[in-house]
Amino acid sequence: MLPKIEALGAIATSIVDDAGFPKKGKHSVGGARQDYSQLGKQDNCQTVVSLSVANHHASLPIAHRLYLPETWANDRGRRKKAKVPEDIVFQTKPQIAFDQPRAAHAVGIPLGTVLADPGYDYDGHFRDGVTELGPLYVVGLQSNVPMRYQPAGARPRRAAAVTSAGACAADFSRGIGAWPARRGIAADRMVRGRGSAD
Repeated sequence: MLPKIEALGAIATSIVDDAGFPKKGKHSVGGARQDYSQLGKQDNCQTVVSLSVANHHASLPIAHRLYLPETWANDRGRRKKAKVPEDIVFQTKPQIAFDQPRAAHAVGIPLGTVLADPGYDYDGHFRDGVTELGPLYVVGLQSNVPMRYQPAGARPRRAAAVTSAGACAADFSRGIGAWPARRGIAADRMVRGRGSAD
């Protein structure tokens, strides 16, 4: 299927996302009270972390994995009853999310610009990992993530980061400092590599 999509145009983006599926009982593998993004709150659900590639004509999911909450991962009896393989260990959603583009890159699937929401980069490891792979990325950041100035012409350490409303961002006029978000950082300036997250 990927060659058919690429025949329509080069892969422009890879999209990291998750989806929740509501669950009422306690027996569905991975079912637990957790963030349910579709409802914008916590509820009992299963969560799948996925990676899709896309161009201007089509998108294609290429990886997905069930998130196994720590309560499930550490409960031997539950795991045995549900036949969860022994080699499946607890991983955070960002860890699962980074494994997917890394695996795609390893087999030669083009990633384009990697896109992810703030939930995947609370500690910077996702951005660091994608930086090591080489593609550009745009990752939403939580409002408490500090930013730093990247001079024009210098190769950015990280390609792009966009802060959420109410965040503070780098003061581009002084190099380091805080700027109220209402003055903002233009996302296109970030994507072109003039700014990067610290």
